[in-house]
Amino acid sequence: MLVITSFTFGFVIMYISGMRPMEESRDAYLHECARLAYQKSLDDQVKDSLVSVCKLPEADARVYAEIIKNASTRFNIDWRWLVAKLMVESTFDPFAISKATRGSPREQLESAYGLMQIKPSTARDITKHLNFPWSGQAYLFNPYYSVMLGACYMAELKVPLGNNFEATEKAYNNGIANYYAGKVSEEHWQKVSEWHEKLKPRSK
Repeated sequence: MLVITSFTFGFVIMYISGMRPMEESRDAYLHECARLAYQKSLDDQVKDSLVSVCKLPEADARVYAEIIKNASTRFNIDWRWLVAKLMVESTFDPFAISKATRGSPREQLESAYGLMQIKPSTARDITKHLNFPWSGQAYLFNPYYSVMLGACYMAELKVPLGNNFEATEKAYNNGIANYYAGKVSEEHWQKVSEWHEKLKPRSK
C-alpha cells in the first residue's frame, strides 16, 4: 500500500515543477558562507587599517571597525572614504567640537560636533530619515550615531552630485549651497584624499 505523506507530496510537487530543494538549499548555504566570510574579511581589513595606518589602539579599532563596516554597507559608501573623513574631521575624537569658518554669520555661530563633525540642525533632519531618536547636541558625541548620521548625510548628498565623492565631500564640509556657489575648501578635500590614498592596499 502506497502512503503519500504531505512531506512526500511536497517533494513530488517540487520535482514536477522543476525545483530542486537539495540544490537550492546547498546554494543558499554556500551563499551565506560566502557572505559571512566577506563580512569577516571586511572587519579585518577595516580594523587592520585603523591600527596600522590610523594608529588606533586595537581595542578601539575593533569597536570602530564594526561601526564603520555597518555604515559602509548600509549607505553604500567605501569604508576607506569614511575612515579618511573621520581622520580629517576629528582624528577619531568622539568629543571633537569645531566652529564653522564659512557661510553666513548665523551658520558660523553653530558648532559641529563629534566624530563626523555634524551640526545639530543637520543632524536633527537626518535622524528623521533614519528613525533615530534626537536628544540634542550631546547625542552627536555617541560614536555610533555620529558615524551613521555622517554616512547617511554623505549618501544623500552624493545622489544629486552624480556619486562623485570629491563633490560629495566638498558639499558635506562646506554646505551644499556653498558648494554650488563655488565657496569650498580645496585644502580640506586634499587632506581627505590623501588619507584615502594611504588606506588603499599596497601591492607586495
